[in-house]
Amino acid sequence: MENRSVLPAGYHAKPWDGLDDDGVAVSSGEYVCSMKVGINYHAMKMVLLR
Repeated sequence: MENRSVLPAGYHAKPWDGLDDDGVAVSSGEYVCSMKVGINYHAMKMVLLR
């Protein structure tokens, strides 16, 4: 899932519906969220429990 946008400084939330790029529900497990902030890249683990 690729969603590129430029947002102003501040708190932002991006909910994820647990679907892959084809709209199919993914299974429970660990997933990685990555984002670019300025010239820095940040990644964090997410856990999806169904």
